[in-house]
Amino acid sequence: MSDPSTSRLNLLGLPGPQLQAFVEGLGNKPFRARQLMSWMYKRGEGSFEAMTDLARDFRAQLGEMAEIRTPQIVTTRSSADGTRKWVLRADAAQAFEMVFIPEDDRGTLCISSQVGCALDCSFCSTAQQGFNRNLSTAEIVGQVWLACRELEKVGQTPYAAGQRAVTNVVLMGMGEPLANFRNVVPALRIFMDDNAFDLSRRSRPPASSRRSTSWRRRSTARSPFRCTRPTTRCATSWCRSTASTRLRSCSRPAGTTSTNRTAAASPSST
Repeated sequence: MSDPSTSRLNLLGLPGPQLQAFVEGLGNKPFRARQLMSWMYKRGEGSFEAMTDLARDFRAQLGEMAEIRTPQIVTTRSSADGTRKWVLRADAAQAFEMVFIPEDDRGTLCISSQVGCALDCSFCSTAQQGFNRNLSTAEIVGQVWLACRELEKVGQTPYAAGQRAVTNVVLMGMGEPLANFRNVVPALRIFMDDNAFDLSRRSRPPASSRRSTSWRRRSTARSPFRCTRPTTRCATSWCRSTASTRLRSCSRPAGTTSTNRTAAASPSST
């Protein structure tokens, strides 16, 4: 991984079409973008020099103009049941969290979309620190990329032959995902991309307090979360601890059970 002070383009923030445009802009064929995505996401490789089936001059171009940079790990905590919690550094003064929760048939990674939160829900400790800033697309995607590598290092056992440790991703960590709509949507597209993480749309729902105006502009209460294009969808789970009693009484999850949602959401509010 590269020094965050550099001005090189972080490729973790580019969905497939944008990555292809970048690769073509360097004078390379479009299929090179698919190869690059496979190395980045399928194999979890962070060094361009190790991507041996890419042309040498292409690797040199990438080394000069691009990087694969994730948030930095500040602390790691683990429990006997396999749950792992990471505190990550967004910059010199700000941090956020992600949590891995293993179950018998899946591995759920709970990631953050903001540093802090502006919604000020009384039940949530994140709200007590106030809102600092939105996480970039690269910082959102980088959490999943980093967790996959870290779990591989500690020998996290897959749940089935050929299956990775992280099978589900939920945006139930710090922040309100729909208040960071512009950066969350490209991250979801990368999560769904066959050449990247290749997660199903119900394997990575964002959780919302239902107070975001972004939701009202883009969807209805009973519909799946609709991104800026009809082809980009994922299920959305409402937080049952939302500040509104009326919303709590009518909210039902789309794609997860209340038990799983509570388990995934709780680390961010403790």
